[in-house]
Amino acid sequence: METPKAGTSFEQAYLTSKNLTGVFSLDGAVLDDKIEGYTFHDCTLTNGSFAGSNFENCIFKNVLFNGIGLEATVFRNCFFEDITFKKCPIDMIRMEHCTGTPPQILPS
Repeated sequence: METPKAGTSFEQAYLTSKNLTGVFSLDGAVLDDKIEGYTFHDCTLTNGSFAGSNFENCIFKNVLFNGIGLEATVFRNCFFEDITFKKCPIDMIRMEHCTGTPPQILPS
């Protein structure tokens, strides 16, 4: 799988690569899925929801979640470095066996 090109939708990038870099709008979509083995690097995710999703064995480096619903989302065995949740609902979020630096949480 190759790295998605600029202007690629999140859905298309998600389906074609496990290495996501760039700015992606979820266009209001709700992605409730098991997301395993992905690398998010220099990435911004906006306008949607991962509520109820399970991120497993993922790497997050320099990532901004901006206005993304993260309610009941599970991060398991993930690595974090410079990750920010800005204006993200995080009720019942769980982080299990994750390493690196904890996410910075910014209010709305």
